[in-house]
Amino acid sequence: MDGGTGVRVLRRLALWVGLPLVVVLAAGWTWYRVSDTGKRWRYEDRLSSYCGGVLPVEETSALTGLGTDSFRNDLRRGGSRTYYEFCWAADLYVTVSRIPGGVRDGGLSENDLRFYFPHEGAHALPSATPLGGGWRGYTDVQNTVAALTCRDGGSVVVTAQGDGVEDDDQAPGGRARVGRDRVQRLADLTTATAARAAERWGCGAKVPAGPPAPPAVSSAPEPIPLLDGTCAGIDTGQDMLVDWAWETQPDRNALEEHCVLGTWQTPYQGDQEGRLYSFSASYGPSALEERLRSQDRLDYEPRHQKSPYRASAQCPGDTERARFSVAPYDATPHDKKFATAAFKAFVRHAVERHGCGDLRLPD
Repeated sequence: MDGGTGVRVLRRLALWVGLPLVVVLAAGWTWYRVSDTGKRWRYEDRLSSYCGGVLPVEETSALTGLGTDSFRNDLRRGGSRTYYEFCWAADLYVTVSRIPGGVRDGGLSENDLRFYFPHEGAHALPSATPLGGGWRGYTDVQNTVAALTCRDGGSVVVTAQGDGVEDDDQAPGGRARVGRDRVQRLADLTTATAARAAERWGCGAKVPAGPPAPPAVSSAPEPIPLLDGTCAGIDTGQDMLVDWAWETQPDRNALEEHCVLGTWQTPYQGDQEGRLYSFSASYGPSALEERLRSQDRLDYEPRHQKSPYRASAQCPGDTERARFSVAPYDATPHDKKFATAAFKAFVRHAVERHGCGDLRLPD
């Protein structure tokens, strides 16, 4: 076989082998781009490095689908002790934070707590429903927070800011109806992310065995003939203006608890209108955030200027003292005698439910 013949044979062989290979590669690429399995592979690959790799695939895809176009604003901030991952997924802002134990020795300030408990609408209604299922955290429909306590006393805290309200459907009275399935998916996402972050960051946290189980969330205040949740123990008959209450069912794993009392004399609009008293309790990392956020304003006030509507207690498993207050801070209740009695009742029942000690009430 001369040289020219050999070249022709080699060309034919290359054509016979190359064309099928090109076809196979093209088919494989097309399958990778359009098939559900290919989409999932790309999705998992993107999540492995996005947001510090702490977002779980199943729970994230339940809210975003398998598209990655919304994965942006991936930020990491902080130092070696306190840091957080912030990222955007679909219509959610997700913050995954690590805060240390021994906060008083560490000298943390408000600016160090770059993880944040969202305050938008924090005292509107609905508010702070426990996650349930043994998980520590809450959902107020627009924000969902989950926390795990680390072996060294620090915490991993996950916040997902995303609306759980169905805009196209309304409850009686013209108020938006809560999307129960979405509230559950947000709870699933925050708890699974907290567990994944705790494992990756060597937190050594004890993770509940089952999923969260947030109770049904109502967007409307209720009449007050029976108060058996976070408002239990308050004698509303002492104030003739109190017509309605909004309370959550108590939970030993709560980060925040609220009891809101209001009047129909001012129409309820889903915000502060119609609200007479809003009693709040913060536990664990939420209490830490509350203390650091308010210490410049409160801890250095002259004693005679301090608000009578603040208290604290030491609760089991927490290095930070639980904090109790009437919100907002600048509120001036119209009946101070009732406000004082109601606040003390709210605090005492909360302390009893959580098994706290060393209660420090105002004079």
